[in-house]
Amino acid sequence: MKYFILAACLSFGIGAQAQQEAAPAATTTQTKAQRKSTPEERAMRLTRLMSSKVKLNDEQLKQVNQILLERENAKESALKAYNGDKEKARKDIRGSRAKAEAKLKEVLTDEQWKTWQQFKEEQKNKKQQKMSGENQGKAPQKIDEEDFY
Repeated sequence: MKYFILAACLSFGIGAQAQQEAAPAATTTQTKAQRKSTPEERAMRLTRLMSSKVKLNDEQLKQVNQILLERENAKESALKAYNGDKEKARKDIRGSRAKAEAKLKEVLTDEQWKTWQQFKEEQKNKKQQKMSGENQGKAPQKIDEEDFY
């Protein structure tokens, strides 16, 4: 009987310990929607992505980061102006995105620009395929250009 009680206590203790250790791991695997990143973090992440895809030189890297930072700050300002309502802020966000695209086109070489546009199109197609797979039997959703870089 002692061994039975001892075994039950040990298994209960081990189970409780495992649950406590599993809880922090669940919080580290949050989705993008759950994580709030700053405009600086988003700009840096996109700069690194662009650098890996189109091989930016040091001067381009600085310029691209500055352009993307301005774009992300404008996006943040638009969202704040409309109290986080992305649908209402969409027009302002599109405007800042268009300005950033024009500046990026000036900074990048023709070959880099072409490579970047191809990458964006591939990403857009992948997202459309993923969404159409998730929505089988439902009408496909239109993918907006601003969902991509």
